[in-house]
Amino acid sequence: MNNIQHEISKRIFGLFSFVEEITEKELLLREVLRGIGWNLDELVGFSVGELSDSLNPLSQDLKKLSVYVETPPATFSDFENMLSLSEKLFNHINALKDVLEGIDFNSPDKDRLVEFVEDVLNYIAVLSISFKSPIINDFAVLLTLITGEERLDPITDIEGKVIRHPAIVPVLKLSHLADLINDPVTLLGAEYFSNGLKTDTDAIIAANKLFPRIAKILEHFGMDTVFGFNKEHGIDFGGDGNILNAGMLTAFVETDLGGEDLEFGITLSLSPESRGDLGLVVFPFGNLNFSRTIDQWQINMKLSAGIEGFAIGRDGVTLLADTDTTSFEAALKVQKLPETENDAAFLWGSKDGSHLEIGSFMASSSLTYSNEVFTFDIFCQAGKSVILISPKDGDGFINSILPTQGLNLEFDFGLGWSNQSGLYFKGSAGTDAVYPIHKTILNTLVLEQLYLRFLAKDSMLKFESLLDFRVKIGPVEAKVSNTGINSIINNLGGPGNIGFADLSLGFAPPKGIGIQVKSEIISGGGFLEFDYENHRYAGVLSLKLALEKLDIELVAIGLITTRLPNAQKGFSMLVSISVFFSPGFQLSFGFTLNGVGGVIGIHRTRKVDILRERIQSGALKSIMFPKN
Repeated sequence: MNNIQHEISKRIFGLFSFVEEITEKELLLREVLRGIGWNLDELVGFSVGELSDSLNPLSQDLKKLSVYVETPPATFSDFENMLSLSEKLFNHINALKDVLEGIDFNSPDKDRLVEFVEDVLNYIAVLSISFKSPIINDFAVLLTLITGEERLDPITDIEGKVIRHPAIVPVLKLSHLADLINDPVTLLGAEYFSNGLKTDTDAIIAANKLFPRIAKILEHFGMDTVFGFNKEHGIDFGGDGNILNAGMLTAFVETDLGGEDLEFGITLSLSPESRGDLGLVVFPFGNLNFSRTIDQWQINMKLSAGIEGFAIGRDGVTLLADTDTTSFEAALKVQKLPETENDAAFLWGSKDGSHLEIGSFMASSSLTYSNEVFTFDIFCQAGKSVILISPKDGDGFINSILPTQGLNLEFDFGLGWSNQSGLYFKGSAGTDAVYPIHKTILNTLVLEQLYLRFLAKDSMLKFESLLDFRVKIGPVEAKVSNTGINSIINNLGGPGNIGFADLSLGFAPPKGIGIQVKSEIISGGGFLEFDYENHRYAGVLSLKLALEKLDIELVAIGLITTRLPNAQKGFSMLVSISVFFSPGFQLSFGFTLNGVGGVIGIHRTRKVDILRERIQSGALKSIMFPKN
C-alpha cells in the first residue's frame, strides 16, 4: 500500500540527505553553486566552508526525521511531528541569509545576496524531483510548475568581482497550481502563446518551447520523436514547407504485436495568423490499442484516426480534409497496480486511526472529435475507497458518541476536468460531491451523507472528506454535521513546512450538532454550534412537556468544552435550564410559581457556597432565566 504520508516523509528525507551530502563535500558544494551562477569564493574574507558549518545542526534533525522513513507516521500527531521536523530543516537553509547578511561586502548589490537562499532551495528541490521521478519532473515543466528563470543581472563587489554570474535557475512554481486547476487555458496560453500566435516567428518560438517538452513526456511511454526539419540535412520542402516543418513534432511507435507490424503516431505543428490562423494542427496516423507495465503502473494507449487532420484554434475545431469518417479518438489510461492482491493503492491518514483509503486508482485522458464536437477530458477515479472516522482522533465529546470501532464507510469517487464543464466530481457538476448513504448500524447510528469537497483558490488547495451521521440514545437523537478528514496545502509558493507551501492533515471536527427529543410527554430540539478555535460547542435546546391542564416549556443553553486543563482527553458540559409553567402554580399567600431555573454540570467543579451567595444576591437570575 502506498502510504502518502510515508512517501512525503521519504521525499523530504531524500532532499535533505542530498543537502547533507553536498555540505560535507566542499568541492561538490562549489560545483552545485556554480551550476546556478554563484561563486562565493570571490567574497573577500568568506569561505564556502562557513556555509557547511552553519548547516551542521541539520544532521541532528535529519536523524530524527529518519524515524518516519523507517516507520510511516501512524497517527495525525505523528505526521504533524514529521512536518514540524521538515519545517526546521527548511529553516536551517533559510538561516543562511543571516550568514550572508553578516559578511563584509562593500557593494550596492549587498542586499541581493539573500537571493542565494532562494536559488539554492529551488535548485535542490528541482534536482531532487528530476533524480527521483524524471517523468514527474517533465510533466511539471510542461505544466509550468517548474520553470527556468533568467538571472541576467550579475552581482558584483565594489571592485567588479562577480559573485553571481548570469544564469538560468530552475524554480519550483507551486503558486501556479490553483490557476492550473481553475483556468489552465489562460495559464498555459500565457506561457506558450504570449504573443498571440500572430506571425511565423511567434509560431517558431512557441513550437520550440512547447513541442520539446511534449516530446520528453512521450518518450517516457516508449514513443520515438522527431522535432523540426532542416533543409541543410538534405530535405528541402520549399519556402512555406521549410517554415512549417521547422516547428513540427512527430511522435510515433513502430512495433510488432502478434506478428503484425504496426506503425502509429501523431504530427503536431502550429499555424499562426500569417499562415491560415488554424492554431494547433494535428495529423494522426495509424491505429493503436497498446498496453505496457512500468513499475507498478499499467499503461494503456489507444489511437483511432478516422480523419486525415484537424486544427484547434480560436474558431474551434477545423477539419483539414474530407473523409468518410469524420471522427478521431486518442486515449491514455494509467492504473495503479496493487503490491499484493488485496492491497490498497493509496492511504491518506492514519492506518490505525482516521484515514481515507483508495483501493484502486485510475487516471485517464482523452481527446475526441465526433459530430463536429471537440472534447478534451482528464479524469482520476478512486474505486473501493474507504473513509474511517476513528474516535482516537476526535475531541472528547465526539469520542463519547462514536462506536469504539469508529465509522467505516465504503464508496467510489472521481475527479476530472474537461473543456466542456471545467473541474468536476463524478456525478456532480462542480467540486462539491454529495453521496447519500442512509446506512444504519446497530439500530442506534445512521450514516446519512458523505461530502467530498475540493477547493483551489489563490494560494491554497483544500480537500475535505466529511460525514453527516445521526446517533440515537433513548428518546434523544443527535445529528452530527460535517466531521471527517481535512487536508490543506496553504501558502503555495511561499515558505512553509514542506519548503514551498504549508501542508496540514488532520481530524475535521463537526461544524454543529442538532438535537431532537421525541416522546409521548417531551418534545423539542435544538442545535449546538462548534467554535473550533476555542474547542467549544454552544447552543440552545427548547423542550415542551405536555401534561394534563398544564404546559411546561423548558429552555436550556449549553456549553461543551472539548479541551480540558493540561490537554487532558475528555469533555465538560454546562447547561443552564429554565422551566416556565402555563398557567402558573398557585401558592399560599397570593404567591404564584411561574418558573424554575437550574444549572447542570458534567465534569465540572461545584462550589456550593458561591452558588448560594449568588442565588441570594439575585446574580444567577440571568443564568437561570435568560431573556435572550
